[in-house]
Amino acid sequence: MTGALALLQRNRSVLRWALAGLLLFAAGFVLLHGREAMLSGSWRYTIAQADEYAFWVIADSFADDPISDGNPFYYEQMGERNPPFAYPVVAFVGYLAAVMGVPAIYFLPVWKIGAPFVTWLALWWCLVRFWGVPMRAAAAASMLVLVIPQYVHGPLQFSLLRFSRPLDTVALVAVWLSVALNPQRTGWWYLPVVGGLSIPVFFLSPFYGLFGVWVLGASGILSRLTGRSLPSLKLALMSLTGAAVGGGLLLAVRQAYSQSPWLQATLQYDPELDLPAVWSFVLVGAGLIAVLSLRGRAWTRFDVALGAILSIDPVVAHDVILPGPDLQLAEHRYYYQIFQLMAITGWLWRALPRLDPEGGRHRWEVPAIGGVCAMAATVLLQPELNYFRHLPLANGDSYGAFDNALLLLGLVPLVVVAMWFVRRTCAGQFLRRPSVAGLLVAAFALCGFATQPSSLREYNEVVGASGPHTYLQQHASPGEVLLSVPWDYMLVDYAPLYSPVKVFHSHYGQRYAPRGFAWDYRRLLHAALLAGRLNEPSRPIERSLDWKLSRLRLDYVLASKGAIGDMAWQSVPPDSTLHDRSTVDLARSQLGSHLTVAYEDEDFILWRVHLLSRDSQ
Repeated sequence: MTGALALLQRNRSVLRWALAGLLLFAAGFVLLHGREAMLSGSWRYTIAQADEYAFWVIADSFADDPISDGNPFYYEQMGERNPPFAYPVVAFVGYLAAVMGVPAIYFLPVWKIGAPFVTWLALWWCLVRFWGVPMRAAAAASMLVLVIPQYVHGPLQFSLLRFSRPLDTVALVAVWLSVALNPQRTGWWYLPVVGGLSIPVFFLSPFYGLFGVWVLGASGILSRLTGRSLPSLKLALMSLTGAAVGGGLLLAVRQAYSQSPWLQATLQYDPELDLPAVWSFVLVGAGLIAVLSLRGRAWTRFDVALGAILSIDPVVAHDVILPGPDLQLAEHRYYYQIFQLMAITGWLWRALPRLDPEGGRHRWEVPAIGGVCAMAATVLLQPELNYFRHLPLANGDSYGAFDNALLLLGLVPLVVVAMWFVRRTCAGQFLRRPSVAGLLVAAFALCGFATQPSSLREYNEVVGASGPHTYLQQHASPGEVLLSVPWDYMLVDYAPLYSPVKVFHSHYGQRYAPRGFAWDYRRLLHAALLAGRLNEPSRPIERSLDWKLSRLRLDYVLASKGAIGDMAWQSVPPDSTLHDRSTVDLARSQLGSHLTVAYEDEDFILWRVHLLSRDSQ
């Protein structure tokens, strides 16, 4: 007991910083998802990113019998499975929810607060333990590296809070590479620990497994060429070990992916020359070599790590690291951005000495920094290059893909200026004070959370069907099917996340389903219902209404008492003139003889569907 108290006493400052970080991420969760809850009227409907919605539904499907993670939306595809290693953390959360008997979505706040917190702790610990960074500087740098992506365009802005990738693997990769690149700070356990860490990294994310092997291999080569600043033999052994372990897992993944039609349809990608990736590597590499030449010293482990981490971008950009079926390596290069920013920041921290009050600055410092500022301003003022999402984009699409190399090239000047200001100015000495630095980093992080965009905001604003979803949670049987007649949203249906039902038609259900009769039938019947033409003999086929509804299972219909929203008309023929009608009117006028009210409130009606063909059995 005395020893434990002494340990806590020695690490009291660490515990204070860790608690502050935990509270910061909790506040960020409230800022981001609280805003969505205010729009939807319930903390149930707060998912902010489209693909994340699908991952939560996939996680929930692990409570199905049989498990239905291959297409978690449609009853007719129950039992379809994803390939092995597709979404390991999603599967784990799903299994855990099934064991506890709760919907998987209940773990959303645990993930949103816990995953970035654990990642921050791992980055912080690695910087202090293996790279010799002071504790407070390491805490601030790791926090900034995680939060900076929230301020940029493209999918990278969701990397901090997206379920489940990339944060399901970042902490392990940080430990793996930090141990491997610092063998002088380890003992007999170096080889087994580094070799063993390659297994979970490859299992959780082939993207990061390949990244780790590449960094280790490139570091070994650079160490050999630059005077063995790192033990190149050990690095070579580690890269070979990781390649051998990961190669077997990747072969299994590729074989499974090649047999999955919906995955192959999703992962189509035609590699082409990526000039920004080439130029980013050339320019940053040339700058690194120039600085090292002026410095006149042998390469350090920081130099080697930076060169190895930056060198993967042009290779992955052209998807030549692995032949065969595409794994979207080029499209997911933004996964590496955390480590690229960390390497650049750490290298600059070491390369730029603190300002000596007596020695003064070099005469060329201020003009050089002025030139770098001009470069940064030029990038931000070009609509096609501007990566800062608080400034306008040419196409106005905040969520569209932004080339990872262009983003890196644009960020480097700002990072250089920021690091120079902190290390080489009198004001920077004031900013380095723990209280000041802590407040600034916290403000920067909270501002990122508060202004984080939501790609589902227009859906969350109108979904609000808490009453019907609660009824379904309490009364629906597993495998029953709900058709939500869209009042103003078509992409997201929260019903499968809070009840045991499947859905009749959805964007993601269609995405995962194979083409064929069922795929076309869902789409056509859905469009005919919205157009008010389902009762016409030929819509969507020449049969009675009872026959039409019995082709695919349908147990409930949910409709809003409000008018049909603009988004619903995307799948309706242009000659339809039903804009002033509610979804309740549409459903009741066409399906009334087959419906009985199961639940009703001031905003929604939930009907139970009765079919002669089914009731007579």
